[in-house]
Amino acid sequence: MEKVDIVAARNKYLRYIQKNRESSNPRPEVYLDETWINQNQCVERCWTVNDGSAGPKLKSGRGARFIIVHAGGRQGFIPGALLMFRSKNGAKGDYHDSMDHERFKAWFKEQLLQNIQGGCEDH
Repeated sequence: MEKVDIVAARNKYLRYIQKNRESSNPRPEVYLDETWINQNQCVERCWTVNDGSAGPKLKSGRGARFIIVHAGGRQGFIPGALLMFRSKNGAKGDYHDSMDHERFKAWFKEQLLQNIQGGCEDH
């Protein structure tokens, strides 16, 4: 069961999105996410060539960890909004020590908002 405040927030968000989409001058919708990948991370199964010339070379997730933050919408990824950097903790522990609120806020203001076509208004 979901908490009442979570359900209320989702409903408020959906009403806001619907109102924007029905507007005569809708604002662009931008979605963002963050993730991480280890330097040598590899999928178990993928397309390969029988002679071994193409396909995964390492099956280890060891190595440096990289944090990736990006945003996009209907037109695809927003040019200039990609943030990718090496985690200060390597592949150990929680990557949120590297991707903290200060770094996220700086990315949001300096890379995302500056690169949204048509500008952005404060809410």
